[in-house]
Amino acid sequence: MSAFTPLRARLAGALLLLFAALCLPAGPALAEGAAKPACALLLESADPDGGMADMLREGFARACRNFGLQGEVVVADPDSQDQTAVFRDACQRFGLVIVAEGRLHEILRNNAARYPKVMFGCLDTGVRARNIMSVTFEDNQGAFLAGALAAMLVQPGASLGWIGSEPTPVMKNMLKGFVDGAQVTRPGTRVATRMTGFNKALETGEAVRELAGRNCGAILVAAGYGSRGAYNAAGSSPALLIGLDRDQSGQAPARVPFSVVKRFDRAVEEVVGAYARDQFQGAKILVYDLANQGVDIAVSKAFKAKRSLPANFEARLAELRREIARGAIKFEDLHNPTLCECNF
Repeated sequence: MSAFTPLRARLAGALLLLFAALCLPAGPALAEGAAKPACALLLESADPDGGMADMLREGFARACRNFGLQGEVVVADPDSQDQTAVFRDACQRFGLVIVAEGRLHEILRNNAARYPKVMFGCLDTGVRARNIMSVTFEDNQGAFLAGALAAMLVQPGASLGWIGSEPTPVMKNMLKGFVDGAQVTRPGTRVATRMTGFNKALETGEAVRELAGRNCGAILVAAGYGSRGAYNAAGSSPALLIGLDRDQSGQAPARVPFSVVKRFDRAVEEVVGAYARDQFQGAKILVYDLANQGVDIAVSKAFKAKRSLPANFEARLAELRREIARGAIKFEDLHNPTLCECNF
């Protein structure tokens, strides 16, 4: 036997290992200590909205900073871009892609199977699939409280108003809760509704003035990016404005008695954190509600300092919270909590 045989054998083995490494497809696992692929938050506008989109940006930036991840906000504007193309491009560049708005939910549902190695966060709607982690909101609970409280603030015979951007399932579900809450406080209360379109601030301001002219004493503003138009119109309308997503009292001091809070910032942080810690829960749909403080009512301190609330206002709010918590108030869910049960 040649003295060089062991060396030749070792060289042959090394070449085989190198060949295998070059030819086999890469797996999804990262080498120990390797950085995770960057993550993206897809939004439908680059504009601030004072509500959901701003909360998403803030929570996303905080989570990326806390977990040492590179994050990028990607805009997919439905008025000027092919949203599906923007979504697919993000899937090519990022390891985690998060969506939370309107049409992007359905684009996620229709395209996620094409990218099995990408993880997706779906906020405000549920899509149950192995690479999607969703956070939904029992926002009908907050809307019900809003309707009940709003009816306490207006004069007998006055109506309530609701301004939305588009008639999405989430919007319809919240509107039903708002109407039901108003009927609990004052049976027969009318709720006039207007849909002003995507990112339409001027139209939203006009809707506030129109509804106020039709004896709407309090109007819930759920017009997304266009909501700023409602607060800009506050000085030219006698109606009170009810905020959405976060405490909006700073938008129109002494004109916003309370807001319906939805913790979008916490939701995006939860998804990013799960991804960063290798605890991503595919096919999981988390529910934020009154019980876990994912939704609630924020009463404005500025309003209370300048204008009086009914004497039993906050006691009634606490009572209704308790009634919802113990299941004494039932809700009709007008949106399917899962956009689909996807088999991929």
